[in-house]
Amino acid sequence: MNELLKQVLHSLKHKKNLNALMVITIAIGIALMTTMMTISLQQQKVPLPHKSENIQLVMLDNRPAHALEQEASRMPRTTYKDVENIFNAQLPVKNLVRLWETQFIAEPENLLARPMNLSASATNYQLFNLMEMPFIYGEPWSKEVESSSQAVIVIDKTVNDALFGGANSVGKRILVNKKPLTIVGVMDISVHTRRFQNRYFSTRNNDQCN
Repeated sequence: MNELLKQVLHSLKHKKNLNALMVITIAIGIALMTTMMTISLQQQKVPLPHKSENIQLVMLDNRPAHALEQEASRMPRTTYKDVENIFNAQLPVKNLVRLWETQFIAEPENLLARPMNLSASATNYQLFNLMEMPFIYGEPWSKEVESSSQAVIVIDKTVNDALFGGANSVGKRILVNKKPLTIVGVMDISVHTRRFQNRYFSTRNNDQCN
């Protein structure tokens, strides 16, 4: 045993560069493993665990009956007409939120920033409370505002940073396909690591506006 320890000490003294390289390699391996395990644990977390079992994303499969099963991300997009049909179907649920995907070009009314091509969720006021959306400025529009068909919008922090430099943009207007909409709130949904309110269940560039 003593002889073995002497050989180890001798190797450490005379092969310093090789030993340093081995230590660095092991350290990098441990760091990469820790990073991958952290990412994996974050991906496995259930969003809104206190209510997730009671929230369902309703989708329609309008393909032929003999079509093969597909993952949710490959399903046909839900349209406005689909959502209205679901809403009018009188499903036995406690709350039903209108929600469908859309895209548009947005730009600030004063044209001080470049236009942005945004992915958004068209919805009603109930979604924000249901999904516990965190707001940094303003608040969701109310039921009364929605009933009066006022042209309002909630934007995400990333859009607010790009169009208004991160300042409080509540009350300002953006042009959506050249039509003015008033900003009533700015949300930060980066904390929602898995978003089951859209069919991609991801944090890619979606839900930038509501």
